Amino acid sequence: MKFGQLLSVVIIAGLVGIASNIGYTYLTTERPNSDQLKFEEFLNKNWEDTLEKSPLFASLLGDKRFDDKVSSNSVEDFFLNRDYEKYVLDILNSIDPDNLSSDDQLNYRLLVLDYETSLEGREFPSYYMRLNQRGGVQDYYDMGNRLNFTTAEDYENWFKRVQGYTQNVKNSLKNNMEGLEYGYTQPKLVTRGVTAQIKGLLEKDIEDHPYLTIFKGSFDVMSEAEANDNPENIAVLNINCGNVIIELYPDLSPNSVERFKTLIKSKAYDDVAFHRVIKDKLVQAGDIEFGKRNNIDYGKIGTGKSGLGTLNSEVDKDFNYDAGSVALARSQKYNTEDSQFFITLQDEPLYEGEYTPIGKVLYGLETLRTIKYLDKSVYVLRPDFINSLRMLID
Repeated sequence: MKFGQLLSVVIIAGLVGIASNIGYTYLTTERPNSDQLKFEEFLNKNWEDTLEKSPLFASLLGDKRFDDKVSSNSVEDFFLNRDYEKYVLDILNSIDPDNLSSDDQLNYRLLVLDYETSLEGREFPSYYMRLNQRGGVQDYYDMGNRLNFTTAEDYENWFKRVQGYTQNVKNSLKNNMEGLEYGYTQPKLVTRGVTAQIKGLLEKDIEDHPYLTIFKGSFDVMSEAEANDNPENIAVLNINCGNVIIELYPDLSPNSVERFKTLIKSKAYDDVAFHRVIKDKLVQAGDIEFGKRNNIDYGKIGTGKSGLGTLNSEVDKDFNYDAGSVALARSQKYNTEDSQFFITLQDEPLYEGEYTPIGKVLYGLETLRTIKYLDKSVYVLRPDFINSLRMLID
């Protein structure tokens, strides 16, 4: 036999041997069956669904994709989650657990038990009784205490979360009021505890308010440019239904903003009435002379002064009076601005070039809509009051 023929025989024999080994390995290696593959695919999808439906849980695990999202407590979402649980159980019931690995058989049984238990609970309107001392819309700030804030974006996302959570507060109020109509209510002991928690939040001094204290660490992680962006021009207005955050514009109306800040820093606006309120249009306050809670003069309210003198108007035709615009009030004449101010609740293009703008609401416009008004008069008898008005940074 020639050398070339011999070499060919050797190569062919080697290839046959390799192929045989591969074939033997393929035939003898245990491969996942269709149920096992389906279950593993389900687990991956279900985990992603869980993170998306529970964004705070995702954040606590270090997954930042949903850091600005909030899970809803609405009745509609309650039933959407019920439908999702039915969908999950349909998938699990289509899988034969006997075809799964021993570990996944245990996982399978636990998942079925978990979803069946949850689905069974959906038969009862638990959304009517979600408030208690250890959880509810009244202590959402505590979630922020459990998160790590290491960048400015972390604080921005938490701010967006708090903004989004206001809808959950509204949902909770609606659900509890409806539940009372049907006779669903927590025991008196629990209700008293929750009421005390809410009362404590509303009466908390703004500097020590738990929603604000979270942000006090923001300057430690911000760059100098970010930290100096505009914090000295942020004011926090506290009323009975919550806080309103206002950004002031000293570049636009320097003298008027300076007057506003001066009165804020002297706490002159504390306990002053919202004496003029037009539903869905504007709220007005700031009569320091005749609008104080303990010394209100209904005959003169709206005409009072600060004692600092009047200001020249600083109107700006380019300022857009959209909802949330803050401006100094005046009489029918220009150059009569002093301490009174108003905030628009809707777009008011006719105010452009007529009043002195001093800022805009960043957060809390819906809170302002809860301020007491009268249907037959713009001047309010027994009005709501400013609890406090403070600068974020003195």
